[in-house]
Amino acid sequence: ASTCHECLPGTFSNDSRAGNCTLCSPGTYSEDGASYCPPCAPGSYTDEVAQGVCTFCELGKYQPENGTTTCIPCPIDTYQNDTGQTGCVTCPDGRRTDDIGLYHPWRCSEICDRGEVGEPLVPGGKSVRPCTPCTPGFYANERGFTACLPCRAGYYTDQNATYDCGACPAGTFSTGAATACTSCAAGKFASQNASVCGRCAAGSTSGPGAAVCTKCNPGYFEPESGTRLSCTPC
Repeated sequence: ASTCHECLPGTFSNDSRAGNCTLCSPGTYSEDGASYCPPCAPGSYTDEVAQGVCTFCELGKYQPENGTTTCIPCPIDTYQNDTGQTGCVTCPDGRRTDDIGLYHPWRCSEICDRGEVGEPLVPGGKSVRPCTPCTPGFYANERGFTACLPCRAGYYTDQNATYDCGACPAGTFSTGAATACTSCAAGKFASQNASVCGRCAAGSTSGPGAAVCTKCNPGYFEPESGTRLSCTPC
């Protein structure tokens, strides 16, 4: 008489007449003598065939679904310091992380605010406290910057810890990293956020800080461009 054998862990058979057992697929497992392969529970997985047990999700990872072949790294601003978990822990008190898949609560740090910079926890990461405010002429418009950015030409800031630069008003201009805007000289003009003043065309003039040029009145002239405060009588 033939002898029946139990299927080994990681295999199954649901047919009493079967001559061999079938391998469990990834995401499932089985114990001795199984008639089917149940899915791995949330917080665990298998990534190969014929597994007798499921593997708990590692530190810094989670898996909310069953029957999966992998675990998910904890997203930014969370961590997980235990194995076999279905979710991650949010950093407390508004603290942040600068990477995914973290498993230590101490990696939750106070990220530098807008308008200030600091050193990152890891190369290429976000800056954390202690932080230094940006100086006038520079800004940081996002949290976690490691270096302040210079105001671009046509903009300025005269304050510390700025997260935005203001546009130079019409009649003024600025170059990069400006702490103030400079008035256009007589014979020149500028629209808002200008990086240079334009020259009034021949036949027109302007006073200092002009947004537009004024044409000479009848009986007056200006033969050169961008040179005079007023037109000359004929």
